[in-house]
Amino acid sequence: TSNATIKALTVAGGLGGAGGSGGGVAIAGAGAGSVNTITGATQATIHATPIFTAAGAGVTVSASDTSKIRADAGSASVALAGGSGGGGSGAGAGSVAINKIARTVRAAIETSAVTAGGAVSVTASATATIEALAVGFGGAGAGGSGGGIALAGAGSEAVNAIANTITAVITGSTVLTTGDVTVSASDAATIEAVAGSASLAAAGGAGGGASAGFGVAVADNRVGNAVIDGVTRQHAVSAVIEGSTIGTSTARAGGVSVTATSNATIKALTIAGGFAGAGGSGGGVGIGGAGSGSLNQIVTTTEAAIRGVGAVHATSVAVSATNSSKITADAGAAA
Repeated sequence: TSNATIKALTVAGGLGGAGGSGGGVAIAGAGAGSVNTITGATQATIHATPIFTAAGAGVTVSASDTSKIRADAGSASVALAGGSGGGGSGAGAGSVAINKIARTVRAAIETSAVTAGGAVSVTASATATIEALAVGFGGAGAGGSGGGIALAGAGSEAVNAIANTITAVITGSTVLTTGDVTVSASDAATIEAVAGSASLAAAGGAGGGASAGFGVAVADNRVGNAVIDGVTRQHAVSAVIEGSTIGTSTARAGGVSVTATSNATIKALTIAGGFAGAGGSGGGVGIGGAGSGSLNQIVTTTEAAIRGVGAVHATSVAVSATNSSKITADAGAAA
């Protein structure tokens, strides 16, 4: 069993101010980001080993992984300028969260002879989880008797990927039991990502004012077909009996079940806002812009099979593969 966990929090802020009888200029910026990766393998295996158990005693081979990343990144910057000669200000803020999980989870009986007095179970499961939040805010204000100019921008991005390989297998082996034989692989990869940004710019004065504010929020979420540590990795769930003999014609196994289940889920929310205001006796011009969006993709292989040279002697046989992956994505922008 593996339960690797990363919790990351990154915060940044910037503040600028200027003024005086001749006016002033202020510039502020801030950025925050985190990059987090979990890789590796969890394996439970009976390899090239004869196994004998007492009457009523079973054999269990189990591997599980519950890796989790929780990452929050936030940034804010504010710039203010003014004076009798007018003022100019600019503020920018950005935040990025990059999180990736690539794990191999494998449970196996391979090239072995197992004689059990009870049930035989080979199970592999994974519940990788990524929870990411990236937010940014930029605010700028300028004014004075000579008027003012203010510019503000903010952006946020969340990039998340999970690409695991989950395998439960009996291969090249003989399993003799009158109990049930279960080979099961399951996955419930989950990505929950929120990216938000907002900008506010205001300018004014007797000479009028001009301001512009822009906000952008982006999320890229993938389960499978993702580049992690420089390698394109796939997401696969497989339960297999291959080239093996289960039971005999005179001493059948109970129920033989081979099951693979995939329940990958992506939930994404991106929000952006850009607001600008300007005025004064000389008039004013304000421009605001905002954009948000997300790319969400689930590419998985879910396989359950009995194959190869061998024989299965059982009271019943069930082979099932199920994929119920789901994506929920919401995006909003206001200016």
